[in-house]
Amino acid sequence: MILLHNHPSGNLFPSKEDCGITDRLLRLSELLGIPIVDHIIVGGHNREYFSFHEHCLIENPVIKYASCCEDISMDRFGKMENPDEKTESCVEEKQKAVKKRGKAR
Repeated sequence: MILLHNHPSGNLFPSKEDCGITDRLLRLSELLGIPIVDHIIVGGHNREYFSFHEHCLIENPVIKYASCCEDISMDRFGKMENPDEKTESCVEEKQKAVKKRGKAR
């Protein structure tokens, strides 16, 4: 992904907000697995631009993609619950709550 925006003033130097949003989006892109290759600022009536990558403010990410489902490590997702067990326990909890309400009346 390449981020691009303009500064109508013609000042191509990134603002504090530009740097902050770039940092946040870089962290988010890492979580999503969608690399941000560059953030470019254009502006004014000229053909100049500011590239975060060219100024070494963004490194090209190295992302390793799985070639098949067996290569995906599920450890990072934590222990996965059996959805059938969860459904059964939810039903049991609801039944208990209904019984308690019936006794309270």
